[in-house]
Amino acid sequence: MKNIVVPIDFTKKTQMALDLAVVFAESIVADIELVHVIENEHPVPGKEQLKESLIEQSLIKLTQKYIKHNPDLHFNYILKRGELEEAIISQAASYKEAFIVIGTHSEDLDWKDKLFGTVLTKMIDTSNHPICTLNVHHVPNKIKRIVLPLENTTETREKVPFTTHLAKLFNAEVDIITVNTSGIDEIDEKLKAYGLQVSHHFKLHNVKNKITQLTGANFADVVIDYSNIVQADMISVMTEHQKHLANLFQGSYTQQLIEKANIPVMLYPTKQIGYIKESFQTSGISY
Repeated sequence: MKNIVVPIDFTKKTQMALDLAVVFAESIVADIELVHVIENEHPVPGKEQLKESLIEQSLIKLTQKYIKHNPDLHFNYILKRGELEEAIISQAASYKEAFIVIGTHSEDLDWKDKLFGTVLTKMIDTSNHPICTLNVHHVPNKIKRIVLPLENTTETREKVPFTTHLAKLFNAEVDIITVNTSGIDEIDEKLKAYGLQVSHHFKLHNVKNKITQLTGANFADVVIDYSNIVQADMISVMTEHQKHLANLFQGSYTQQLIEKANIPVMLYPTKQIGYIKESFQTSGISY
């Protein structure tokens, strides 16, 4: 993770995402790249060049502001054209090690509908890099505690290698929580076994952790309530929640976490992280 890509549209939500990128970069020694996308329109000769020039001046000004306040970090910017989600994904893909930090809070319901209907959903579905979302007006000063929820799917443990890497970078403790939404005792036992396997993995990598077993009707609500109680700094989930845990009335659990959580949510593209064998040995990308 040597590059942090931050979409910028000069609103407060994207500057909060930039503040979060600074918190990350201070711990993981990464370059921060501000990206503004001019979406495909019907350009008016002369006006389009002026618009682009003004945007670039704003990007330069914002970049210089963050350089002044964070002299030990490295910032750069890029101006791109095209569809927003495609441009952001392609920019992150230009780096071997990168992730995206995006601010998702808005009081504008039209923007919110567009975000979850198109832009962020497409980014989550197509990105080969992790995406971290921030939905509040507060940025944690440091990532000290990460909540890692496990549910009753084989794939649930596939986010563990990346979370291990992240926890070591931040020197963070991981709270492993097993979430049983069915109330069936047999599933509790299965989740307990998953939790013990994951805890053992963390111990092998010298990551401090603890396990808590929880039950509840809604996966996202259980995770958020627990995160609030322990004052966690981040939630670690994977993009498969979009497919495996769909809630037809409230949206997917991933979407609910993004909308409701008051801390950053890190989304992992499991297919790129590796796969978990029955022995819980990992193979895939090495860090």
